[in-house]
Amino acid sequence: MDPESIVLLSFLSCVALMAAAILLPQFINVFLLAAIAMAMTGLFHARIMQLRKRQTLVCLTESLKCLEQGKPAVYPKKESGWLTGTEEMFLACSRRMADAARKEQALVDNALDVICTIDSNNQFLSVNSSCVRILGYNPEELIGKRFVEFLVQADVRQSLEDMIGSSKSLNQWSVENQWRKKDGRVIDLLWSAHWSSNYDTLFCVIHDITLRKKAERRLAESEQRLRMILDGIPLGIALITLDDIVAYANPALGQMTGYVPSALMSERLTIFFSGSRSDTPTFEQGVCETYFVKRTGETFPVELIKSHFNSREQETSLLVISDISERLRIEQMKHEMVAMLGHELKSPLTSLKTMLGMLSEGTFGKLSETAVEMLIATEREINRMVKLINELLDVEKMKTGNFSVSPQTVPLSSVILSSIEAVRYIAESRKISIIEQLQETTVYADGSRIIQVMVNLLSNAIKFSTASGTIVLSSKVEESHVIIQVTDHGRGIKTENLDLIFDKFKQAENSDSRYHGGTGLGLPICKMIVEKHGGQMGVESQYGRGSTFWFTLPLCESRSLNYVSESSEGVIPMESRS
Repeated sequence: MDPESIVLLSFLSCVALMAAAILLPQFINVFLLAAIAMAMTGLFHARIMQLRKRQTLVCLTESLKCLEQGKPAVYPKKESGWLTGTEEMFLACSRRMADAARKEQALVDNALDVICTIDSNNQFLSVNSSCVRILGYNPEELIGKRFVEFLVQADVRQSLEDMIGSSKSLNQWSVENQWRKKDGRVIDLLWSAHWSSNYDTLFCVIHDITLRKKAERRLAESEQRLRMILDGIPLGIALITLDDIVAYANPALGQMTGYVPSALMSERLTIFFSGSRSDTPTFEQGVCETYFVKRTGETFPVELIKSHFNSREQETSLLVISDISERLRIEQMKHEMVAMLGHELKSPLTSLKTMLGMLSEGTFGKLSETAVEMLIATEREINRMVKLINELLDVEKMKTGNFSVSPQTVPLSSVILSSIEAVRYIAESRKISIIEQLQETTVYADGSRIIQVMVNLLSNAIKFSTASGTIVLSSKVEESHVIIQVTDHGRGIKTENLDLIFDKFKQAENSDSRYHGGTGLGLPICKMIVEKHGGQMGVESQYGRGSTFWFTLPLCESRSLNYVSESSEGVIPMESRS
């Protein structure tokens, strides 16, 4: 109740008491005293309310001043009276402001980055607690100090210029510099700041980018080392973008083509060819041989190795270019020499073999038993030499691509029987039995070449089998091909040598060529013959238990699907060879 209402109520009460005193004279003294008391009470209560009102207003004023200065507010006591609503609204507003201030301070104190304010003299005004972890100093050690005192000397000038420029333009700015911590360590910082002209203060957020800068420096050093390596490689190196633009060319490529490497940048890949995109070889990852055009217009053969990788900017292709002019010249000389030697050696050996045959038959008279044995040994060595020459010629044909087969419809049994007959004498001399487990079928193959394969496999099986042993020759018809297997129970092949057995000039053991003869060319030639038929060849072996060599041939009815002129890819599953 407000003071005016209290005074009016007291006045009405006094009038009522005085009227009662006139109407009832015998109680006049009592009513007069009561009226006087009531009047005094009303006036006294009104005075108290006025004093409380003034005190409340003073308290509100002081609280507002505290809030303005950022100090804790002095909240007025909640009393009943005319100012109760105002008090409650003030209390609610001040509490919300205090809560907001606490939340804001909590965000600043718990921020991972350093949040600070700097005045126009470059001095710290406030710093949050993250400065201990990042900058290496307590807030008390920084407040009042100029921030440039802690920077590496080389970064002071640029940082001051950026700050002055920000204060003049009132723009946000960022700068990277190095800060020296109390323990002497130097860290990299990123400053993001904004100058406030209202407070004449620079508000800053400082982020530690030491790890990022170290990673960038390591990456730059790695790229520099890589560039030095690429520049020193004697092979031509080029980086090509997806749209065939040269992004990098090393000095070796410049020497190879006659261009300055820097002049090749941003040029199209067609610059190395005739100038038109249609003459550019189209190939994915892998190796190809083509011709480059020099700056002078001269062409030369090159080998290109292309691979794709993703760089930081975009997908890029790496080209490794080799000038193969000298290699092709040497290979041509080698091919010509081998062909010449093959012809020059085979002719006299053939004549010598004929002459020995006539001698052994007694054409020039009867020979002694010792002489016949010497003639047989000599003829055997001549045959070995002829075989070696033929194998070398076959290898050269493989390299030049002149090796071919002439497949036709052939009964498998006739090929197998001819092969067994060719090695029968050798097998009988060692008392080795050849067991046949064949499924009759017709294949599409070059009979003479397949006999060559079979004879080689059977000869090896006989060579490495124990005396009086057995060799199993079997076949199994699948959907579109037949699998032919030659199994012996001899020494076997070590696991580490299985992958090398079909390489040129390789044998299962280093001593095999000395004790058993052979050049290491037979199996590679056999594999090449089988692949020319569209088949595959492999070996399974357990050391000490024997080996199984297998190969596949297309059936006659599936020749259109299986026969190819080049070697096929893929492997027959193990279960298909059982």
